[in-house]
Amino acid sequence: LVALAGSLAFAAAAQEAARNATEAEIATIRSAYETIERLIDHQDLPECLEADLAFHIAVADATGNRFLKSVAHSITYAMRLNFQRLFEAPHNLKDNLENHRLVMEAIADRDPFEAHSAALELLAKAHAATRNLFDDPP
Repeated sequence: LVALAGSLAFAAAAQEAARNATEAEIATIRSAYETIERLIDHQDLPECLEADLAFHIAVADATGNRFLKSVAHSITYAMRLNFQRLFEAPHNLKDNLENHRLVMEAIADRDPFEAHSAALELLAKAHAATRNLFDDPP
């Protein structure tokens, strides 16, 4: 349930951030993305996890919507636990890095529809990776 709420909130947050983010907030989102990108190549997974969380929080903070900010901040602990599990297979974040970039660019381009769409794709890949962690091998 927390994952579903987080998914819906993130997609809505990306959409609203594309409408409402200030240039400073877009810079914060971009910085978080660039940190993830830099750390992935160094396999610094604990720092990647924190940068990924910072990315998601920055998107929520850029919405101008207190409710979406509150939801994102309140589920940070659950997100951290899920991300830790996902990052046990380092390729999971690398495989989804492109979707983070698409979310960031759609927000910077002020394209709410594309931001929402990219966020849903990012979440779909993350959910598939999470499911794969718990599936029994064939």
